Amino acid sequence: METKITKIQVAPAVVDGVIQYQIPIQENARKKVHPRSISDGDLISKWVDYSSERLWNIPSVKSIQRFGYLYQQGTAEADMVFDVEKFISIAKQLLVITARDADVLTETWHGTKEKSLDIVSRNYSILTNFWIIYYIYYYTGFLQGGAFYGLLSEKEVSDSTAALLQVPLSGSLQDVRSAIVAALSNRTNILQTIQMKIETQNIPVEKEFINVYSLVTINRDLTELAKRDKFIAPNIGGGSWDSLKFITLAELRDANSPEIVVEGLMSISSVPIGLALGTVIKTHSLFPGEKAIVTIETYTKEVTTYSLTSSVLDSSSREAEESLGNEINHSAVYNNEESRTSSYSISAEGKANWGWGSAGVNGSTSGSASNVAKRTVSSADKAVSNQAAKVSANRTVKVDTTSTQSVETSNRQSVVRTIENINVSAPLNFFFRQLTQLIVSLTTVRDAQVVMRTSIFDNGRLCRLEEFPDVFRDFAGNPDDEYVKKYYVLVIAAARSFAYRDLLDSQREFVIPDPEVVDQAIPRYKVNDELRFSSTALWQARNADVKLKVKEAAEQPLCDFDGILLSIANNTMKTEGIYVECQLAPADGLDAYSAALQLETTREKATANDMAAARGRQLTLAADLVVAAGTPEEKVQLFERLILPLWTAPKDSSV
Repeated sequence: METKITKIQVAPAVVDGVIQYQIPIQENARKKVHPRSISDGDLISKWVDYSSERLWNIPSVKSIQRFGYLYQQGTAEADMVFDVEKFISIAKQLLVITARDADVLTETWHGTKEKSLDIVSRNYSILTNFWIIYYIYYYTGFLQGGAFYGLLSEKEVSDSTAALLQVPLSGSLQDVRSAIVAALSNRTNILQTIQMKIETQNIPVEKEFINVYSLVTINRDLTELAKRDKFIAPNIGGGSWDSLKFITLAELRDANSPEIVVEGLMSISSVPIGLALGTVIKTHSLFPGEKAIVTIETYTKEVTTYSLTSSVLDSSSREAEESLGNEINHSAVYNNEESRTSSYSISAEGKANWGWGSAGVNGSTSGSASNVAKRTVSSADKAVSNQAAKVSANRTVKVDTTSTQSVETSNRQSVVRTIENINVSAPLNFFFRQLTQLIVSLTTVRDAQVVMRTSIFDNGRLCRLEEFPDVFRDFAGNPDDEYVKKYYVLVIAAARSFAYRDLLDSQREFVIPDPEVVDQAIPRYKVNDELRFSSTALWQARNADVKLKVKEAAEQPLCDFDGILLSIANNTMKTEGIYVECQLAPADGLDAYSAALQLETTREKATANDMAAARGRQLTLAADLVVAAGTPEEKVQLFERLILPLWTAPKDSSV
């Protein structure tokens, strides 16, 4: 009976990002919104303090330099800001929690606004063993800091991390330190060297450096830079410190003005659609009767190599999303473009900024919202492709073969198998291939909202499109309807331009009239809440690009998705799977005499098997006659005459 694998729709890996379009308040109307002026001195002082605080709280900055305190000063001075996903991973490796518990905690973390400490404290086992987990997590990061500065090799980090994971749950901070010291016993004063490097950690911003060891050092350096007319541009904390840039006081003064920012929420949904054979990574030949031990070592997503092997195409890690955001924003940083901290980034899951544009101070359309969306989609497609290539390069599978009968204990990343050539004349060849995964990525725009700010220090007022007239009236000091309508038209035009094309040709508008709000003076609009599409819509699309990409998926179901489809792209990534092919050598490698010997041996075994089969048939017939006999005496006589001679007769042992 043929077994078929049922084709099911796979849940996609989804990553979100935000595009922003600025609509400045015109010069002659600014006093209505922002009547109070601020002196240059106050602006500088206030901005240095504000930007220092925001810079200190950028996640990527935290991850670099927060591993000095515990080593130097102990628990009391430890900064309790930590990466929840890595902390949970450590707890899982220590067997404090099960893999299922780890998944539940991770999902909870992604869907809540609670503090990291509150999340992990939900699990009783983690709460009971919190400090030992935290010490090990902390020093794992400390070791990664050493690798970041080139002070430790990958093997030293791996070996030291393994030593940390051997510390018993009943251990103390001193036990954790001792484990590291023992693992790095051949490196004199290496921990002190790492500590000193961390304390003097500087991040590069253009051609300047800012010491991010503490809030005090950040404020000190930003104050000195301000004396040279260099100020951190707005959008601090909008992603990574890689996107930071400087502006002048004049630019800062101009940025410190009322503005309207229309934000569009984009998503990249990636779903696997099939496997393919990659290149041959190992070959091995066995002679007749020979055995070999095969050890397959695969990449891991734990601790030290996570950021190298995680991708938005098949996971939802923060490292992968941050890496993608940096890739997408590369051109924006290169071109010295501005941006703002997104209102979407305030949520628990924090959305990265992917694109920025502005209508200009006079409301011109030279930097139209549709161009922002087009540029962002193009950058996103390239970024996803680049990340797939980079991550695939680090997803390695190593196959070792040794002709030996003893196997050393392998680590958690290794799979050990024994292979054997049971043939007697021909070599057996093994070909090992790494499997690759074909992935379809759908880029959509699925939401829009508006933020109004009076200055760069203002977190802003957030509203939906249909709420804008009411919120803007209060924001601008209750202006007349014409004034409100003027900006509402710009807002709606910008939001509509985010959906600059629809590859499905679905005939559904991204922004539609809102029938629930009745306002004769200013008709209201909202984001269409019926933009859910099934995977079958992709098969029915008439767009040539969609047809081509979907055709590569054969008959594999894709995924349902939300929003207007702006782009579809296919990427190939390596997996940890191995495909093995066996091929018998075409020539047997025997001379005529040896070949004749093998033939005679085969005939001899075949004859013996035929004789054994005939004897079996004779015994069966004799047993039937015994059973058919009438009396017990007749049965005994027949048994002695028929079965005993057959059973005791010499027979060949070959079968």
